[in-house]
Amino acid sequence: HEESRAAWETGQPGTPTLPGGWLGRYLAANYGGSDIPGVNIRSSLAGEFRQSSTSILTFDNVRDFGFPYDWDFGSDRDEKRAAVLALAEEAAASAQGVLAHVGTSARATLLSSESYPALHDLYEADRSSFDAAYDGLGTSLADDLREMAKVIYGVTTGQPNVAARFFQAVNGGYDTHSDQGAGASDGQHTRLHHEVGDAIELFYQDCADMGVADKVCILVWSEFSRRVEQNDNGTDHGSQGPAFVIGGAVNGG
Repeated sequence: HEESRAAWETGQPGTPTLPGGWLGRYLAANYGGSDIPGVNIRSSLAGEFRQSSTSILTFDNVRDFGFPYDWDFGSDRDEKRAAVLALAEEAAASAQGVLAHVGTSARATLLSSESYPALHDLYEADRSSFDAAYDGLGTSLADDLREMAKVIYGVTTGQPNVAARFFQAVNGGYDTHSDQGAGASDGQHTRLHHEVGDAIELFYQDCADMGVADKVCILVWSEFSRRVEQNDNGTDHGSQGPAFVIGGAVNGG
């Protein structure tokens, strides 16, 4: 699992010869320390996004993303914000590269933490029908894709300090070897595939309704595969597996 995941994340089967993740290398070449071009809907940085030149936000949801002020001492919040921003500005002006990078990324993160939470209320107010549809699916992947949709909607409506173009979420539960259900409508694999397919379908419809379907490209991959032939009650890992590329400008086939 780990070796296969590393190959997918770095874009390099075997021993990696290039640094970071395959998408991280693109971000490093095209964005600077004051930019935040990517968002990971998770608690840690995705391997595909690893690099050291620009910033990536990681959070579970936009509503709860914010600067960690101590709300027991909220009366001096403005002073604390000013102090943090001053430290970031001073570091950003440093001639020392690492310190300058820390300063510019800290400043960008602080500003984002003040802009992103508002995307939740904006989306709920303007796109209530899609918001309810995600609730109707009731899955973790649907929730994660909705968080992406909130950011995309923020970009399309010109919200300040919201400019992310690259996103990543992960969906688990696929390391099964038995009792998979074959083609049964209530089988384990059928349920898993519906969880992914239904969530992506709704997300794509959401993007299409925003008018950005032709600007969206979705890559779905798994870090391991399955054998086609079943054993007595399931399937073992195999050497091949599907990947899906979905988007309004994708020449499907």
